[in-house]
Amino acid sequence: MASKLRNQIPKDADTLMIVLSIFMFPFIQFGFSWWVSISSFGCLLLLLNSVSKFKKSKLMPDNFTITVVLSMLLVYIWQNFGDVHSFLRISREALIFYLLIYFNHRATYFFPVRFSSKFDQCILFVVSLEFILVVCQFIALRQGIWIGPKAQWLAGRGNLIPTTLDLQYSKLRPSGTFSEPSYLGIICLSVLLLVGSEPLQTNIRKAIYSITLVTVIFSQSKSALFFGFLIVFLQRMRARKLTQTKLPSLALPLFLLLILPLISLISKTIESTRGSISIQNRIFDPLAYSAQLLLEHPLGVSFYSRIFGVVDSNSGLTWETISQNSIFNLIFSYGFVGLLILIRILLLVKKDVILLCYVFALLLQNGGYLDFDKLFLSTVVLLIYRNNSINAKST
Repeated sequence: MASKLRNQIPKDADTLMIVLSIFMFPFIQFGFSWWVSISSFGCLLLLLNSVSKFKKSKLMPDNFTITVVLSMLLVYIWQNFGDVHSFLRISREALIFYLLIYFNHRATYFFPVRFSSKFDQCILFVVSLEFILVVCQFIALRQGIWIGPKAQWLAGRGNLIPTTLDLQYSKLRPSGTFSEPSYLGIICLSVLLLVGSEPLQTNIRKAIYSITLVTVIFSQSKSALFFGFLIVFLQRMRARKLTQTKLPSLALPLFLLLILPLISLISKTIESTRGSISIQNRIFDPLAYSAQLLLEHPLGVSFYSRIFGVVDSNSGLTWETISQNSIFNLIFSYGFVGLLILIRILLLVKKDVILLCYVFALLLQNGGYLDFDKLFLSTVVLLIYRNNSINAKST
């Protein structure tokens, strides 16, 4: 009897931790600073849970990860040796990179099948509340009213919360409890990934799936629309056992050719000219300057040298304008070492095309990937996704 009780405690603790993590999703950007926030607290919980389960020897990463971490420190010496702010920033990102690999590679553990029903109830409650807020924002923004978090609540990420002038003169989109619509879209993609990792056999899962898709449409995030359609398509193919045979060779490229014009049409209908500017700043402009930067600065340019700097004095293009997604931020900050960081991150999900799409969507998100919010979100999502996949195969 005592033995059964001891075996039950870790499972209950795991369930409590994941349920708590799901309830933290709407507030993942909230906090006092980069170090003191809801997401950093969640990462601490994950670390304590992992360390309690695994031997200290598993705290040591693989050789590739060690090489990348040491290379990040070399970048600091090359760029701004002696500068405290640069040292703290690169050290924080190196720590988060290491924890990302540790949580998602070395310390993978699974939960019992009975966890599924509790998870469904929890996530339905969260997505329903978020959906209600998004609908209220959709209506209120047309009246010049903001219903949502204040800028100072978001731990330094609140510069995108609309001001009084924005409410009067800008065309704004709902963002829920987050700093911007694209972040709301990322959370929606996370839910689609989790719920769709198993067949939609229950009404509660169908409800979650439907509410989340409608929320993506309300968010008007082009990235979320594209990756949402892609993830749903891949999930349906996997449910029909097609991903292992025909999908990689023909179906996926064909689907992309068909869906891109549709996404473009939806984007133009929702947001006529602003969308093209966003895509230009997030993808095409930084891509054009990446090759030049790698040649001139093989170990990147310091973040604090770029933040207020100008890329092209003739056009007036600033670093801030083209630093709109994590992929190019890593390349700009670390040069060729940034490419190694990207490769190591993608290797975590190399065997699963759906996870690969999800991580790529996270990397296209505004800001930096090596931050506590992305670490917490991606770890919890990948952990539950892999658990659900294993449970689905075993039933």
